[in-house]
Amino acid sequence: MTLRHLALALALVFVAVLTGCDYLRPSGNFIVSPESGVAPLEVAFENRSLPGILPITGYEWDFGDGSPIVTEPAPGHTYETPGSYTVTLTTRNFLCRDVFKREGIVTIFPGNLDVMVDFAISPAEGQAPLPVSFTDTSKLDSFNVQGWFWQFGDGGTSYLRNPKHTYRQAGDYTVILSVSTEMGTLRRVKTKAVKVFSIEGEAAEGEAPVEGETPTEGEGEAPAEGEGETPAEGEGETPAEGEGETPAEGEGETPAEGEGETPVEG
Repeated sequence: MTLRHLALALALVFVAVLTGCDYLRPSGNFIVSPESGVAPLEVAFENRSLPGILPITGYEWDFGDGSPIVTEPAPGHTYETPGSYTVTLTTRNFLCRDVFKREGIVTIFPGNLDVMVDFAISPAEGQAPLPVSFTDTSKLDSFNVQGWFWQFGDGGTSYLRNPKHTYRQAGDYTVILSVSTEMGTLRRVKTKAVKVFSIEGEAAEGEAPVEGETPTEGEGEAPAEGEGETPAEGEGETPAEGEGETPAEGEGETPAEGEGETPVEG
């Protein structure tokens, strides 16, 4: 380690002592999918922790069911016993740690119940603006459903059972369905469930021909009045009276009597 690196490390330690790691600790976070179901239930944990100033050096997962601590960044875990479980994620760097906890985030029901919160999306991808229909396909056995709450990932929400929502910006959106029952609220999270693409090109109408195809108004269309049409009166039309028509009487016709005729006997 160079002198410069040693000085930097000492400075960081000094800041950590003075601030209690407030500016150096990482920020732990995660989401769970699915959050409820029938035992045995395999659950995936998506790590959304942020490192802060210093890089993250390790993770510790406590799944709340007495199983051993897991140190993988984004593990999966199977819950075998019915119950409600609190999951804790500890995130570390070489100076500080952060403990992030979600109370009762996983709910497991007995295996003889047919319980699962789920939903269908149609279409799941497309070009913005994209109208999407969401259908609740949850299996809740004999549970009394009290309400639905949808979070569409772009700030939009709905309390309908089968809502529709239009995505107007490109991006990947995580959708969450929460179903309230007399047994508590059950949720299903689908990460990046909707993919929205941006409009290609600047022609938002998209299907209109680009410049150079069908001519725009006034460019290559039938000529406007007075421009290349049938000539106006007096311009290239049948000559007006006295102009190029059959000569008027006395002009170029059969000569009048006494003018160029056979001479009178004499």
